Amino acid sequence: MQLLARVALPEPAASTLALRQPQFMVMRCVNLAFGLGLVLPLLARSQPFSRAPLGLRVPLTAGELSRGHHLLVVEGTQPVGYLGWAACTLDQGRRYLGPEGIRALDQTAIEGEAIALQTVAALSPAASSILRTAMRALHPGSPYFGRRVSGTGPQDANRIARQGIIRPLAGAAADGA
Repeated sequence: MQLLARVALPEPAASTLALRQPQFMVMRCVNLAFGLGLVLPLLARSQPFSRAPLGLRVPLTAGELSRGHHLLVVEGTQPVGYLGWAACTLDQGRRYLGPEGIRALDQTAIEGEAIALQTVAALSPAASSILRTAMRALHPGSPYFGRRVSGTGPQDANRIARQGIIRPLAGAAADGA
């Protein structure tokens, strides 16, 4: 039974990461139970997720994993970074940034006009950089929405919400990506 699958990144991301960060792999979890077993301990080591109620975190992460809306950075055999999202409409994304928060999103949607970033955790700057590079390679030009929460609660209103367009990697357009 396959538990993890390597993510096929388009060029130039694949060769750039292989050259600069050969010890890391970008993966997707194929098996839900195995994926939860890898991701939840990683999140338990990362703020603000270490303070999140398990009853809220597990269904959210299980949804990201089962829809394939996630990336996992593995160094050797250890998960060191995770990014999970939900597909959404532009309206849902805007509402996600407001008081509705996560309730604005349809957690069953496979495709959408935009991406709502729900979970970003990295144990090192290198893992964080790999997650950003992979998202830019896989979803160039996609609108995104994100909320940032600190370990003790939402940050000030000027920093809690972010929206924009995922910038393509330099050289991606020339390569036809």
